[in-house]
Amino acid sequence: MHVREVGEGLCLAHAFDLGLLEHHTCDHNQPLQKWVYDPASDNIRLEQDMGQCLDFFLAHQDFGVWSCIDAANHEFEPDHAGKLCLVDDRSKCVQNATAGTRCHIRVS
Repeated sequence: MHVREVGEGLCLAHAFDLGLLEHHTCDHNQPLQKWVYDPASDNIRLEQDMGQCLDFFLAHQDFGVWSCIDAANHEFEPDHAGKLCLVDDRSKCVQNATAGTRCHIRVS
């Protein structure tokens, strides 16, 4: 899936490891914009490198990417409106930018 911040039209894109995400026009062919939600760990993982997770950097008050470790600042759960929100701060959410277009489903 492609994710965007709630209320924003641009997709979140991985720019570099351990850094803030960039905001770009959604491009379904861009691998650095593709994410996979893993409900078993509550992580949103970068499809290109499943060891990298969507994270919320408290110091910057922005989303970034960080190595997937057991930390609450990259654990997301769906809410009743279909957004994925931080477990520890339900006001920090992303949503699926591909909803209504095409969606890649992985069965494991």
